[in-house]
Amino acid sequence: MVANSLVAYRGDELPWPPPPDSIVLIAEYTTDAGPFAVDDYFLVIHSLEAEMSYRTVLSSNFEPLLRDLSKSWGTELSLALTSSTEWQSRVIWPVELQNQRYFKLTPVPSRSALEWLKSKVFGPALDLALTDEVRVYLEQERLRRSE
Repeated sequence: MVANSLVAYRGDELPWPPPPDSIVLIAEYTTDAGPFAVDDYFLVIHSLEAEMSYRTVLSSNFEPLLRDLSKSWGTELSLALTSSTEWQSRVIWPVELQNQRYFKLTPVPSRSALEWLKSKVFGPALDLALTDEVRVYLEQERLRRSE
């Protein structure tokens, strides 16, 4: 259960995929809804135009996109969380952050007896936030690219 979801679906108004030279960071994450849920595995792309956009990996074919970007950038980009059934995340690109966690998950304390009971039955509510390393990198990269 997620109390505050970091990612917000913005629909088809965002360019997908964004132009390669505008991409700032690519990450993947899974939720604990798998393996039978349709939308439990996502690819996130931070870009200059769209800031953040994501799509479910299961309903989209990302292999051509990752293959083309790998070739263009001269580095291997691949999905690594395909078999995860828990909340997990990792940065795919840039190389200096590759394989680091993308999200940090913090249990949200129960504020009532009902919330406490729900946390015992369904698991604790979780607050999602970017890791400090990812947050700092994105802030620095946006400043650098805006100059």
